[in-house]
Amino acid sequence: MAIPDGTMYHDGHLSAGTVERQYEVLTEVASADIPFGAGVSLVNGQAVTATKAPIYGVAVKRGYLDVDHFYEDDIEKDKWHPGEVLGVLTDGTINVPVNEDVDRGELATVDADGSFKPTTADDAVGRFLSSADKGSTARLLVRTRFGGTTGGADPTKDDAHAIQPPETPTPASETKKN
Repeated sequence: MAIPDGTMYHDGHLSAGTVERQYEVLTEVASADIPFGAGVSLVNGQAVTATKAPIYGVAVKRGYLDVDHFYEDDIEKDKWHPGEVLGVLTDGTINVPVNEDVDRGELATVDADGSFKPTTADDAVGRFLSSADKGSTARLLVRTRFGGTTGGADPTKDDAHAIQPPETPTPASETKKN
């Protein structure tokens, strides 16, 4: 039998780390605890909670619980632990925790704890697709280009704060001499 009231068991907000629609998720190894829906940076080739922009992506929640009991408090405090392989959304829409009230359409940046907040500066890592109250979750559109991650990679360096444009000119940008 269907539930007659669709809001009876759900208030309309999806939990942090829930992915929507088309997306790109890469797998990384955590080197520290990472909450679901937190901004992620790479340090020494491993994922950590981002403390400032730019970010590598956003931590996707796990599909199971890593708790001993199904107590609400335990479930809400579940997160990725060091050594675990986690999904990091680099392109798509994901639900993230917000530390301030946000409005649909505002640019987003990462806060010191990996949560998200609105910004008007050039430190944007995405755009909010929904409004939300402080302490709730909001839909965030993430594109790696928001974090400055387009261009050429240097595989000999740790790209903790994304990939920078190549320093050598490409054939299309070289001038022709006759």
